[in-house]
Amino acid sequence: MVIVRFDLRDDVPPNVGHVFVGKTIKKVYSQEHVPDILKCIAGKMRSAKLASGQKIVDVLLFGFASEQILMMIGANLSHWDDVADIHYGNPHALPCKIFPMEINE
Repeated sequence: MVIVRFDLRDDVPPNVGHVFVGKTIKKVYSQEHVPDILKCIAGKMRSAKLASGQKIVDVLLFGFASEQILMMIGANLSHWDDVADIHYGNPHALPCKIFPMEINE
């Protein structure tokens, strides 16, 4: 399975989001940025699928965003036919699978 790693800071164009420069560079997104972020993810997925010949990919969202933005992105990606799994991670935490959830009853 091909894993498409999408960095929420480096893979989003400079004109999407609000950038704050301090000790580090912080990029913050609002609801209005989600469609542009999804377009960027779709483009990166398209490139990965062409390069690998696979039709379905796993997506790893990496970086920082508010819970609301992550939920909007994850909810949208979960309905895409070419996404098998969605994982999220950041520099302070190991990636974890957020879709599909496997519930043991």
